Amino acid sequence: LYKWINGDKVAQPTFDDLDQAIDFVKQLYSLSQKIDGNNVDRASEACLSANELVSQIENRLLRLRRRRRHFQELSTFLEYAFEPLWHEVKNKSISLWPLECRGNSLPKEKQTLSPSDFGFHNCLKGNDGSLTFLDFDYFGRDDPVKLTADFIWHPAMNLSAELKEKWQKAMLVLFSNDNQYRSRLNAAMPLYGLRWAMIVLNEFLPDFAKRRREAFGVENYNLEKSQKIQLKKAKHYCRNVEAMVSQVTFV
Repeated sequence: LYKWINGDKVAQPTFDDLDQAIDFVKQLYSLSQKIDGNNVDRASEACLSANELVSQIENRLLRLRRRRRHFQELSTFLEYAFEPLWHEVKNKSISLWPLECRGNSLPKEKQTLSPSDFGFHNCLKGNDGSLTFLDFDYFGRDDPVKLTADFIWHPAMNLSAELKEKWQKAMLVLFSNDNQYRSRLNAAMPLYGLRWAMIVLNEFLPDFAKRRREAFGVENYNLEKSQKIQLKKAKHYCRNVEAMVSQVTFV
């Protein structure tokens, strides 16, 4: 069950690295079609409907709102940058989301097995160039749209425009049997961008900051500096989402 894996982090992913990631997702999807989905739990924070994704974002926003009186920069960002964009994107995305799973969960036959936290940040590259994917703590069933979007939006990923384009095209082919996959992806992409804008602001939540301090040690953890860095990331996410929704379609 356990073995030592020799390898290095993937700092600058190549097309070969991406091909291996695509092949891994193909294997997971193939397995998901052969097993009884009822015997596998949902992935952590799975998003199987539009309402579920929206609810997750709004819950994160609510927690941050409770902290705004302690942080002026956070308050300004939420009130003047995030919330106006959120209302615009939420309404537009929901209107484009297929009715099949706008309020109800995506049928199991359209779901896939997902590591949930999938990307080059969770793998090691061997001397022969082969990748070993790690960290399946959040593994389970999910909408392949979430897997597709998170691979692109995750802050630890460093994908060029060419790699992003190849990834999306490969996923469109892989999940082509689902005739609403493309529509869900178009509707969901900006929502996942805003979801990550909320996630990177966890540094403003007391419990999260406490865990970080315990993990890194008081001497090695500068909370104020970390918060400024994360707030800058959140602003960057919002700018990217704004650029995305200004187009005719989201993808």
